[in-house]
Amino acid sequence: MATIEKAIAAGTAVVLQNVEEEIDSAIEPILKKNLKKVAGKLMLILGDKEVLYHPDFRFYMTTKIPNPIYKPEVST
Repeated sequence: MATIEKAIAAGTAVVLQNVEEEIDSAIEPILKKNLKKVAGKLMLILGDKEVLYHPDFRFYMTTKIPNPIYKPEVST
């Protein structure tokens, strides 16, 4: 999670490989873009932390499962 938090603040891309059908709930705020504006800056709320959100941040997930079934917020 520390690597993902640094990437969110820096605006770099993160690739999460070999994702199974069940996804960790810690990633859900990233997928839902749980953003709020604080003092004119975008912050992403990850549990009890607020991480500075850079608009160039990208999050990619890959899987080897041929027909995975994910929640709608994950598949979009």
